[in-house]
Amino acid sequence: MHLAEMEGQSLRNLSFIVFDTETNGLRLSKSDEIISIASVRVDRGVMDKGDTYRWVPLALESVLALREAKTRQPSEDVG
Repeated sequence: MHLAEMEGQSLRNLSFIVFDTETNGLRLSKSDEIISIASVRVDRGVMDKGDTYRWVPLALESVLALREAKTRQPSEDVG
């Protein structure tokens, strides 16, 4: 479907993909970076949870995995 054909259409009649980006700032010229990108397909007003995608850079995945591992460890009483 071309853009001109979509004019006046309700979103409930269309299928599209929604993209979401997460950054650590808004100034790419100051070395801010995209830290994740996600997408989900919406088909005639219904979000298709089976058709989703998320990308996180490998370095960030390592940091997140390390944090998760630390929170899973039982705390030790010092005393």
